[in-house]
Amino acid sequence: MEMKHIRLIFALFCFFLFGQTKAGTDYQRFQHSSGLYVLQHTETTQSSSIQLYFRIGTAFETDSFLGYSLLFSEMIYRKLLLNGSGLNINQIIEPEMVGFTFNVEQDKIAQTLALIQDVVFNLSMSEVDLTALQQEHSAALLEPYSGIVLQRLWGKDYNKVNSFSNPIPTVVSVSALQAFYKKYFAASNTVLCINSGLVKTQIIELLEKNFSRKGIVQFNPERITHVLEFKPIVNNTHLILKSPTEKEEVCIVFQNPGARYDRRGSYCAYLLNQILENEGKANHLNATYKSNNYFGTFSMTKEVVGHNYKASLDQLTEVVGKIQRMEFITADKLNKAKDLVINQYKNLALSGPVFFMKEMAFYRFNNDENFILSFADSLTNISEQDMQWYINDYFINRAGVMYTLANSNPELVSDSSQRVYNLDGDFSAIKCVYELNKTDLYGDTNWANVYRVIRWLQINSDAHVQINGFADEGEYNRVKDVALQTFIDSIPTFKKAMPDFIKTGYMRPESMRSLKLMKVFYENGIDLNRITGTSMLYTSDSKEKAAENRKCTFVVEKIKPTISLREYHYKAKN
Repeated sequence: MEMKHIRLIFALFCFFLFGQTKAGTDYQRFQHSSGLYVLQHTETTQSSSIQLYFRIGTAFETDSFLGYSLLFSEMIYRKLLLNGSGLNINQIIEPEMVGFTFNVEQDKIAQTLALIQDVVFNLSMSEVDLTALQQEHSAALLEPYSGIVLQRLWGKDYNKVNSFSNPIPTVVSVSALQAFYKKYFAASNTVLCINSGLVKTQIIELLEKNFSRKGIVQFNPERITHVLEFKPIVNNTHLILKSPTEKEEVCIVFQNPGARYDRRGSYCAYLLNQILENEGKANHLNATYKSNNYFGTFSMTKEVVGHNYKASLDQLTEVVGKIQRMEFITADKLNKAKDLVINQYKNLALSGPVFFMKEMAFYRFNNDENFILSFADSLTNISEQDMQWYINDYFINRAGVMYTLANSNPELVSDSSQRVYNLDGDFSAIKCVYELNKTDLYGDTNWANVYRVIRWLQINSDAHVQINGFADEGEYNRVKDVALQTFIDSIPTFKKAMPDFIKTGYMRPESMRSLKLMKVFYENGIDLNRITGTSMLYTSDSKEKAAENRKCTFVVEKIKPTISLREYHYKAKN
């Protein structure tokens, strides 16, 4: 697991290890009279770190001010750079938090705090500032690949989980921005973290000098909470994304809960993540759980070797099947995962105070520090039954979003058996065309369309396809195919329904086209009970229209079997 994805566990051990009195370590937590909540760490060092976090972001924005958080973050950051010459300043933008970090020498702490007071808490904005920002800002995503995946994963809620999903608003008044700024960029909605060689009394003295406002009304963060709604994804889509590097990988991403949305589910996600890490080391399978407060994502990634995209995707699909069947969840594997998680992040707690402070600020905003304090006991108490509930809620009853990250076009560089395609579930525009009086497909484009539909059916086991064959009246009215005749003769259902064809071997071209594709689908592992076919004859008055009539089309539907009324009402099958 990567450090950026282990927010909850890491913060727990940081609290236990750093929160106790030890040589060279001293964390203080207090609220200044201005409303600022302060996390202060004293460390023998000449370098200092100051972090300023606000609990505002796209996850909390409503439709009336989408993009405001990003606008203010950009505006403040530019003014800080302009006025803080010589200071190392960085910007942090997350769905549930925005902030700024200052890495400075100890003798510049006072200067930095004065800069924060003057620029951040006394921000001046004008129409000129707003216009300049809108003209310069690029709407391009900073993380285009994850942005595309999140957009497909979360649908309309995408705006609330990606800070860059909405560009800076182009039509907004300065008065509306001033009202937003006054409400959400208040000192009482802020956590200030200071890591330096100064002691608490010295820090308070500097705070009194720079943040002297009194009597500020306590900000209620719950007023801006907007919890995401978890909805099952309709289909398991597949995206092809281009990478500027040589890296090639395939991945499946699932919606998962955040710490406050489903606490038990969040614990289970961390343990499943560790179990998959243990299982996947031998075959380059990586699992990642990224938790926030109200939403999370669970990803499984597999390295692609030799452009074998489909083989890698099939391996990931097999892993998902094993998860759904609880094959990875045993008492021994669960206990091993608990021990590894705890021991691993005890060591990570020594990584440094900057990351720790950010995590404490993140949970402080939600008055949810008990989550950190109780994390170890809660993790230990997770049972196999808890894991089964979690898997049922977030894997069995949800589809994921697949993606292939490639440096080139997989349709061109891979072998025909390893090609993968963009799949979005819309096959209304896909068709296969035929030459006059022919019932066999020709050309790479036709076969690519066929395998797009087949692949969709392979990764969506409850989807069904109807193959529609068409012909023009000007074509031969009877065609023969020995291979198809043998195939139909071998299938009991066809054998009973089509005795004349088995006997004579002749059929109309529109029916033959549909049946031949049914045979292709069947040979690629699609059960016949998921395949139906139709045929239709057209009449044309020109060669162009006649050519348009020589085709096959596809209708794909997601069909769930219905249960009997007795089973529905009494939970009984008989």
